[in-house]
Amino acid sequence: MDILLLKVKRIHQIYICVPKYDHIWNYNLMGIKFNNNQKYAPHLDIPQPFYADIHRPNHFLQFSLLDQRDADEADVETSFI
Repeated sequence: MDILLLKVKRIHQIYICVPKYDHIWNYNLMGIKFNNNQKYAPHLDIPQPFYADIHRPNHFLQFSLLDQRDADEADVETSFI
């Protein structure tokens, strides 16, 4: 049995069934939002990358809280110095 291997330099586009409205397909980093009974309408589209920002909103919230805390600490004056 011979297997034909076709080598191409560039893969242009890959279309996969993704959810139509929110485009979230990766619940690995936000498992609490996953619902086994969730209704969705799949359609052909280019999926978002695995670590796209829509798949990990909690990470960006944590980054903003860290920046806010650092800014709050910078405003505090110490009278002991």
